[in-house]
Amino acid sequence: MIIESKFHDYYDCIQSLGIDKTTVFKRHTKELPVNSLKDEVCNLYLGNLSYSQTFPIKQFIILFCGKSYAGFEITDRDFSWDPYTTKYTYSVKDVKEYYPDKQQGSRRYRSYRSFDRIEEWHNKYNDKPYNVEIFRNHDTPILFFKEHSNIVIKNPTLKDYRFQTILDPFTAYQEINQFISGVLGQPEKETIQVDEKTKVQSKGFDKWSFRKQSHQRKGKQND
Repeated sequence: MIIESKFHDYYDCIQSLGIDKTTVFKRHTKELPVNSLKDEVCNLYLGNLSYSQTFPIKQFIILFCGKSYAGFEITDRDFSWDPYTTKYTYSVKDVKEYYPDKQQGSRRYRSYRSFDRIEEWHNKYNDKPYNVEIFRNHDTPILFFKEHSNIVIKNPTLKDYRFQTILDPFTAYQEINQFISGVLGQPEKETIQVDEKTKVQSKGFDKWSFRKQSHQRKGKQND
């Protein structure tokens, strides 16, 4: 598979093992307004899991080659003005560890809804088949969107969201290759119509070639 892209992702290294030139992945990142995909993605959320845009945990979805993967963005801070670090995970366990039992009475814990609801959402949408029409409609094997965001990212950089913890480089590369060639399909090469005159000239003949050949035959007959 040939990858046309301006950025490097974690599965690109597999190209060193050999490239199938019949498949081309035009990996150009584009931001799409979430409203344009509303009917296609609205069923992915049971409602916001957190109460505000400044809350430290947000849910996100990666649609990858016909499947959905549910994850969490954890911003480690107590107040919006605090310095922070961001972590991406696909594990409910990591979310629970962010809220140890001793902090159940804290502001951080009270701001979040029950873990039962978190697990319900995660179990429903993580590593599950998803309608391939959304991929066909936007001609891409990968889409990313996040809670409280107004955009959907087409062809995101997966390593930024630690997707390598879900699929190793070889598996990710192979699935993209198979999805593009099998589900999205490759555009057929344009067939160029060539008239008979051009075909003859392309083989090294012109109008004098046949006349000369005819003259030689007459000469042989006279002999």
